[in-house]
Amino acid sequence: MRISKAVPFVAAIAMLGATIAPAQDRAADDSSVLDELLWVDESESGATDRSGAPDGDAPSDDAGPGSTDEADAGTYDTIPVRRADERTEAARASEPRRPASRLVEEIVVTAQKREENIQDVPISIQAFTPGVLDARGVQNAQDLPLITPGLTVTQQVGSVSTYIRGVGSDTFTLGEPSVATYVDEIYYPMSTGGIQNFGTIKRIEVLKGPQGTLFGRNAVGGAINIITEDPDLDQVRASAQVQFGNYDTIDARGYLSAPLADSVGVSISGFRNESDYYLDGTADGEPLPGPVEQGARGKLLWSPSERFEIVLAAAVLDSKFINPGANTEPSQVLGALIPPQDPRNAHYSQKIPAHNEVESYYVRAKAFFDGFDLKVFGSRLTSDIALNYDFDGSSLPLVDFNTLSLASTSHSAEIQLTSTDQGWAASWLKWVAGLYYFDAEQGFNPTYARIGNLSLDPDVVAEYELLGLGDLLSPVLDLVDGLAAFPTGEVNIIAVIGTSAIAGYAQATATLTDWFDITLGGRYQSEERFCVECSSGLRNSDGSVGIKFNDFDKTSPGARSRTNSFNPKVSLDFRPSWSWLGDEPLLYASWQRATKSATYNVVTILPVSSLEYLPPERITTWEMGIKTRVFGGASTLNAAVFHNEIDNAQVQFASLLAGGTITFQSADQRIIGAEFDLLTPVLPSFVDGLYLTVGAAFLDPEYTEFRDAKGFDETTGLYSENNDYTGNQITRVPEVQLSVSLSQTLAVPGGTLEAAADYSYLSEYYFLPQSTDNTKQDAYGIVGARVSYLYEPWNLRVTAYGRNITDEDYYYGRFITDFGTLDTMAPLALYGLRMNWEF
Repeated sequence: MRISKAVPFVAAIAMLGATIAPAQDRAADDSSVLDELLWVDESESGATDRSGAPDGDAPSDDAGPGSTDEADAGTYDTIPVRRADERTEAARASEPRRPASRLVEEIVVTAQKREENIQDVPISIQAFTPGVLDARGVQNAQDLPLITPGLTVTQQVGSVSTYIRGVGSDTFTLGEPSVATYVDEIYYPMSTGGIQNFGTIKRIEVLKGPQGTLFGRNAVGGAINIITEDPDLDQVRASAQVQFGNYDTIDARGYLSAPLADSVGVSISGFRNESDYYLDGTADGEPLPGPVEQGARGKLLWSPSERFEIVLAAAVLDSKFINPGANTEPSQVLGALIPPQDPRNAHYSQKIPAHNEVESYYVRAKAFFDGFDLKVFGSRLTSDIALNYDFDGSSLPLVDFNTLSLASTSHSAEIQLTSTDQGWAASWLKWVAGLYYFDAEQGFNPTYARIGNLSLDPDVVAEYELLGLGDLLSPVLDLVDGLAAFPTGEVNIIAVIGTSAIAGYAQATATLTDWFDITLGGRYQSEERFCVECSSGLRNSDGSVGIKFNDFDKTSPGARSRTNSFNPKVSLDFRPSWSWLGDEPLLYASWQRATKSATYNVVTILPVSSLEYLPPERITTWEMGIKTRVFGGASTLNAAVFHNEIDNAQVQFASLLAGGTITFQSADQRIIGAEFDLLTPVLPSFVDGLYLTVGAAFLDPEYTEFRDAKGFDETTGLYSENNDYTGNQITRVPEVQLSVSLSQTLAVPGGTLEAAADYSYLSEYYFLPQSTDNTKQDAYGIVGARVSYLYEPWNLRVTAYGRNITDEDYYYGRFITDFGTLDTMAPLALYGLRMNWEF
């Protein structure tokens, strides 16, 4: 879809805003009636009495020549108006109670490293508190795109691929995500799902578009900022949630915060989720096991004075799951012996378990001065995932990959200065500046490819040549020719990449007039990427590596690189007094750049002379947007149009016959788009608590230059090179994404009743750049519904929910290999009962 197709939608929003002012003027003519019906306090609204004097003002003693109080009184009969402050307590008590919708909240965000109302931030951002997430049925990262147009989240091989506005990465190995994830301002570089269950949080912010100045490395698509609660120094707080659902689902989580002394507080939260697996089938003859996930987070807050505080935090996560990928469309050559599988009842020759362990430790110290706030951060994060993946996706023992350890260890430190309202030039200048350091090592250590029960005995190899693997094995046979004993035939791979980066950043917003601000920012970063150990070879029966095909480290030629980058930002913010744009509208226009780290192709089986280097990914973005309140301030409308140009986008490709099981390619991309989100009451004069939420994103995503690309032949399914995918749709990016939700909140005996229904739609998209039918996800829509009751005396909420209640069939992921198309299906209908309690 070209962006021109989205123009009518944007124009409709503008026309809608243009009708607001006259509508409000007409409504003012009947203000006396509305005031009486809605109990408007005239003393606050500026209403006047029948004499024309402002309400509440005494009549003037100097009324003019010939005028007296008696004459005034006899001129006409006045009608007394009942004021809001004259109502009796009994009258107030007799009024129907108007419950507040959880969707209507003033949300404070930290998208610019300071606390600001979300409507005052000139960035396209959506933020969700726990109440909003619960009201809209979001429990984890897979649910978040259902309420965030422009955001897509898919899975493959134990990892998560996140895209915002069409910018993301399908990498699940050694290329880092293009959407940066932060928890409590600490960067999480892994894509292995370490934070996909949100647990107990304070807020989630989805920042759309590049965030290269303040959020730094790899935020080319945007950032997901998760904030958890700090301990409370004033009172004990507690909450708990338990959920029961189909597939024998039992989810539980809890939170407790308590002051230990006047200046010391502690909090702890934890969760455990388990269920049967939602797909049928077997692995190595046994039923597919269900996932089990559990984790905990602890925080200690010490605040000896109003000018200083320090937080120590630790979090652990342990999750066990499986990696199904059913071969539904076997290729004609390597998959010739494979019968097609039912993706919801598939059988695998190998067990396909995965076990992920994540640990994070961080410290945050703040000192508050008159002119600025000083923050210091430090963190250590580790992630280690072990998994086995059936590469052919069938019941035949052909090829699988056993990853003993896909590990990541990272350290970060940051010093940040933020201006305050008492500082120099605070009346017209806000600024933030800082220094950032990051180092990490991540990769396979080791993983090994197992080709059936392969032995390198020449007679056995001849059988595998019939499957088309002769070209792959011939270099191996040359290496072992003449040996008295043959290795097992399993190929051992170690691929660990290191990173060391340091950056400085600054951003300042100057208020030049009462309606115009300008923001200038920039980040300079120097980053080094290098191979720690990148090798491959044949495993012996004792697990050792006998014969090496490749052996590189950071001293090897071409295995170390440095990237110096400067990422600027310019934003112009306007706050005009045009009533036709709504109440206190914010218009903004911005231009900015961001950079994603370079990387190497290091997961190789066949011998190579040097490691292939992939340059940094760079994005340049133009954006214009509006944030406003319409319909008298009752509705919130945000909209934006944008243009992204991405150079050297890193695209992953996996093939057994490509010389390396996983490789990266560079492509140029262009994305033009428009989006909006609207929250509005529906018929507020007749119905209390009925709210409509609508959000949509319209994208035109394409590869503008993608030649010499790798892919699979559409007829044979064999690996092919020198393909031209220029003009194709960018992977995992739908052209249209729509979210609609209708929520009703009612006052009932003992509390409130809330009912909601929602619909989410995504147009078709592809999982590989070649955009063939076997890589396509057809358009689909998901329907959900919830009913909850809050018993206010106990602050206990009970919710009955259903997600995907129409049993829509769609994919969590499609992984294309030399053997065919491996599908991982999303769940059909999920339903259950959830109870939340807060103290």
